[in-house]
Amino acid sequence: MANQTKKKTTRRKSKASNTPTTTSPLKLTLSQHSFHFLDSLKGLIKEPISTLMTTLVIAIAIALPSCLYLLISNAQGLTERWETTHDINVFVEGSLSNTDLEALQKKISQRPDVQLVRTISSQQALEELKQEIQMQMISDAIGSNPLPHTLIVSPENKVISDKTNDSIQKLNQELADLPSVDSVQLDADWVLKFRSVVDLLKRCVYLLAALLSLGMLLVVSNTIRLHVQQKHNEIEVKKLVGASDDFVRRPFLYLGFWYGFIGSIIALILVSILLVSISGPASRLSELYLSSFELRGLKLSDTLFLIIFASLLSLVGAWIAAQRALLKIDVS
Repeated sequence: MANQTKKKTTRRKSKASNTPTTTSPLKLTLSQHSFHFLDSLKGLIKEPISTLMTTLVIAIAIALPSCLYLLISNAQGLTERWETTHDINVFVEGSLSNTDLEALQKKISQRPDVQLVRTISSQQALEELKQEIQMQMISDAIGSNPLPHTLIVSPENKVISDKTNDSIQKLNQELADLPSVDSVQLDADWVLKFRSVVDLLKRCVYLLAALLSLGMLLVVSNTIRLHVQQKHNEIEVKKLVGASDDFVRRPFLYLGFWYGFIGSIIALILVSILLVSISGPASRLSELYLSSFELRGLKLSDTLFLIIFASLLSLVGAWIAAQRALLKIDVS
């Protein structure tokens, strides 16, 4: 009886040992993804020359617009320090009488967008010039006073910014259209022009970045297409044994991801090298102008954006190339 019980127990253990262990679909999927993730990286390491050439092309395509954007952002940050009060100089005919000059001053000062109007008559301007010996000799030689009256108009919004640019330009134009006004000059007009140039360059950088992104997409797509052609026979075997397109496509997607990720890291290194190389001359120039300006590097958000953008763009290029190649493989 004891022997029979031992035999039954042995049979149960043997059946239990022969029963296959089931793996959850989620664990199986994660295992496959981790395998392809690391295996694709190993494949790139085994071909260092071709990997380096491809990633360098991607890095240059990322680094070029990034460097230009960084330089323009620093220039834009420099103009933010120039947000000082600015006035409009209104030059009036020197033959205008004092009564008419006062009336013109009162008319301008009543505008809601004007804070203050100061008057410098032509005689006052001439007396200030006569304080210089050379200018006194010139004025004595000329005889008559050639200087115009000047109205210094301080706008209500006295800070230069993108929001007040249009209102200042409008006020400048309306003052120029007043009778007896010869010309109008905005003291900080060059700052506004500089900002317009910076805005134009920024748009050009965005356009350049879009074109280089398209080039990067084509480079990755063509590279993945070559990888697919090299493993054409292996793909046919996988499809013959029932592998799905997602399973076959997955290694090439991770391959594209690694191209973009490594290329973005190299691009960030190139940008850092550029900043280090020009930081010295920039500091010396800042010292000459008694300024505390310092070059700013990429922010953490910009760095993460470059890495994520490059990786996703390469992933899209890899998907396009792999999908087109799989459609051409027919195992039926």
